Amino acid sequence: MRYKRKDNQVVKILFLLLLLAVGIGYAYLTSNLSITGSTSLAGNTWDIHFANVQVASGSVTATTPATIDVNDNTLINYTVVLEHLGDYYEFTVDMVNSGTLPGKITLVELSGITPGLENVIDYSIVYTNRNIPVSVDDILNGGATKNIKVRVYYKEDIEEDDLLDTDVNLNITFDVTFNQSSKDEFTTDTIIQQLKTENSSCFTKYNGEVTDRVGETVTASNVYFDKCENKRNIIFNNMCWQMIRTTETGGIKMVYNGEAVSGKCEGDRTDHKGIVSGTYGTFVHYISGLNINEEFLYSTSFTYDTTTNEFTLVNPFRATWSDSTYEDLIGKFTCLGDTNTCTTIYNMSFYLSANDAFLVDYSIENTNYAGIGKSTFNAYYGNPIYSSYMFNKIYNIGEEELLSGALMGNDVSYSNGTYTLLPADGESTLGTTKDNYHHYTCNSSSATCSKVRFYYTNDEYVELEGGANADDALNEMLFSADVNRKNSSIKGVIDSWFAQNLL
Repeated sequence: MRYKRKDNQVVKILFLLLLLAVGIGYAYLTSNLSITGSTSLAGNTWDIHFANVQVASGSVTATTPATIDVNDNTLINYTVVLEHLGDYYEFTVDMVNSGTLPGKITLVELSGITPGLENVIDYSIVYTNRNIPVSVDDILNGGATKNIKVRVYYKEDIEEDDLLDTDVNLNITFDVTFNQSSKDEFTTDTIIQQLKTENSSCFTKYNGEVTDRVGETVTASNVYFDKCENKRNIIFNNMCWQMIRTTETGGIKMVYNGEAVSGKCEGDRTDHKGIVSGTYGTFVHYISGLNINEEFLYSTSFTYDTTTNEFTLVNPFRATWSDSTYEDLIGKFTCLGDTNTCTTIYNMSFYLSANDAFLVDYSIENTNYAGIGKSTFNAYYGNPIYSSYMFNKIYNIGEEELLSGALMGNDVSYSNGTYTLLPADGESTLGTTKDNYHHYTCNSSSATCSKVRFYYTNDEYVELEGGANADDALNEMLFSADVNRKNSSIKGVIDSWFAQNLL
């Protein structure tokens, strides 16, 4: 529960921050070793410090703004008063390694917050582009820079018992100690340098716009791509990845390009075990005569074992397929029985009747492009909903020519479970021919029905129920707030593959 400050109460928290006391050393090695010749060990430098402090907009005005110490560029000091609930002070700063030796964080220590004030103060230091805390074992490569964000926040949602009655002065210190590391961190910069060296004629800098942060398009400043037709492959976890380009946020856009063969990415992929959807090349098939309205086990995800060729449902639940339950089972996976392990698993794709469903089946096979490459995206291409990676309500679709003499309307009304066809503007009667003004029909000579069809081509239609019209159906399928409730067939495959190979 949120409480306002007590009347006439002045609550101030004084922060004095001494940030990142960095252990500094210096190494310069040079030597002549005489055995049968001479060897020189190159000189190395050690220099980790702060640079470029930027205070975030919205921060309170500091008594002493965050500033790098003029005599020691490994220290930042500031003094700030947070007077009101919700006040904060935030700034970013670069951690710079101007030396040649990589530094590894061996100690992260926060001190000075009085016990009991954890419910009042929120204090964080994170990497700006990843929003994860600065932590032990993090590495700062020689010549590299990492931007961090420092934030101290007077919480708004404070229980009444935690409200402060007097001013509190705190001297908070955040210490980070770097020691020389024996190896560099494997970063995008490392990959860029490797690709530049190995394929300099193809690797080039991109100067256009990129969208690497949600909702933010910027002019690229540190983005590279391979302009040659023979794309570069990077091996990660014995898998080949075709690099498309680097990103502004420190990542790499890549496309999965199969498994490595003997540590190399071959021109042609070889056979390997993976998930394959469809039987004998039929990506979608119809299972009839199956008593699926019995109680089966279902799940939102699965794991698989290429040794036993088995799938296992994760956290399965029991359910039956029927007119009233199918909405909750679309997108789920099942072994089509009361078991959570099977050699063929099925994705419930869409409704046909209370006793029949359209399914996509998956098995584990040793074949070329097995895995994601042999799996269908979705069960059916004729419905706009199946163009989505995740989707919402599914309206039944069909393909059937209009019955001769069937009445057609331009709109519908709905009351007490019944649709009524409405004529087009300026018309007093319903039509019997489908054209630009006549789309709705009960596919009969009647003008009323409990379910109505909306024809969007000459013979393809979507079946509407519950009072929805065509615009309602389109919104529920593609645009409503809970649009991403059901998983496509391919999403289940990607999620399970990712969990097995990358997590």
